[in-house]
Amino acid sequence: MSKVNTKMIPGCDVILKSSDDTLTGKTDENGFFTFDTVKPGSYTLTITKEGYEEYVYPETIDVSQGNFEVVCNCALEPINELSEPNITINFTTNPIVKGAAITLTGDKKYDAVTDAEGKATVPNVLYDTYTLKCVAEGYKNYSTSILVNKSNNNPRSIEIGLDVDG
Repeated sequence: MSKVNTKMIPGCDVILKSSDDTLTGKTDENGFFTFDTVKPGSYTLTITKEGYEEYVYPETIDVSQGNFEVVCNCALEPINELSEPNITINFTTNPIVKGAAITLTGDKKYDAVTDAEGKATVPNVLYDTYTLKCVAEGYKNYSTSILVNKSNNNPRSIEIGLDVDG
């Protein structure tokens, strides 16, 4: 038997895995889960939930004959939260283009327009994968995918290379 408390997050996927066996289940409304029948062996414990970073219990769980209990008070970190207060992405067009329309589209959408120096700023960007598009008169449309997460610099700088249309 194993008890897991995920700080009251219901519906987490709980995976207890050894080289010979994999047990799966979900946490209850209080963030707990119990495995009733576990074969002897060495196991890893992983807890996942959509919208949160995966949690892996830091120690191998060794199960011998009989009952056992592991209490894991873990906190799952939300993925879609502000990466830092007032995180900013600074865009620059190359060549410098005034009035280029920049759009970031993910779970949330952000819009900006470049100034006379070909620069635009988007504050408060949430963790996510975005499609970055830039449209400017006289230039080919630009599109790419970017990942915004806690490993990004704050502010993050992105240069958009534009090609002349025609």
